[in-house]
Amino acid sequence: MAAAARLSDDEIRLIVAQGVDAPLEETMRKLQSAVSDALHGGECHAHRRIPTLKQLEWADDTEGSARLVAQDMAQYAEDHRAYAADFAGRPGEEARAIAAALLGMAAWEDERQADALEIVLSTLRLRGRYLRALAAEADDMEPEDLVCYAASEFLCFLSKETGGGSVPNGEDAADAARADAMDAAARAGGGVGARFTERFLTLAEKLRHGAAFYARLPGQEPLAEALWRLVAAVEALCADPDELVAKMLASASWMLWRTLNRLALQDSYDLARLKI
Repeated sequence: MAAAARLSDDEIRLIVAQGVDAPLEETMRKLQSAVSDALHGGECHAHRRIPTLKQLEWADDTEGSARLVAQDMAQYAEDHRAYAADFAGRPGEEARAIAAALLGMAAWEDERQADALEIVLSTLRLRGRYLRALAAEADDMEPEDLVCYAASEFLCFLSKETGGGSVPNGEDAADAARADAMDAAARAGGGVGARFTERFLTLAEKLRHGAAFYARLPGQEPLAEALWRLVAAVEALCADPDELVAKMLASASWMLWRTLNRLALQDSYDLARLKI
């Protein structure tokens, strides 16, 4: 790492006065807890125990954030020890107190670096579990299964495009109205297929990275090959965005979703008639 930039004594005193970023410790604890929860369960696509695109992205983002924290903490600890060594060599009580405070900060930063690296390792295990789950399905996955997977992701995509919130699940009439709006948006064209395809192809990119990683590990060639096959299947499905939308709208998962939300609307009508 680069040597600490030379700061003035007043700047170093200010660093000591400000202290460490105390909320970071709680943030690291919560993040590690979230990763642990994901490793021991979490929501997956209902029709198969495979991760959602959002889960894959979360694992990548969490790992990247934790790596940055680890790097920052390592640099801060190195800088603060360098400042402490400088002040420790000076006479006077104030200099000794500043040196001790800086060493205390460096020790705290070492602990946060260790926390961040633990999160990195946990997210690597989580991503490996996700990729293995996808690879395990690759050989048994029929074309319609991949379409259903895409349809589930399409629902999440449309939910954001039509105002956000969770995907309607048929709990009430409001869900039915939102489902109608999402279905209409899916059928309206206007480039929705192309926009979703761009989004869904990020799955292929994540699978490609995973396949390349496992291909370099001895004994992991079958896993890499399964991921490569899934990459090819996703890319083939996305070759024609409009055709992909048509397949998703005709899929069993889409029709089931529409039926559930229509039932919610019918139930609300029945209740209204009973109150009249």
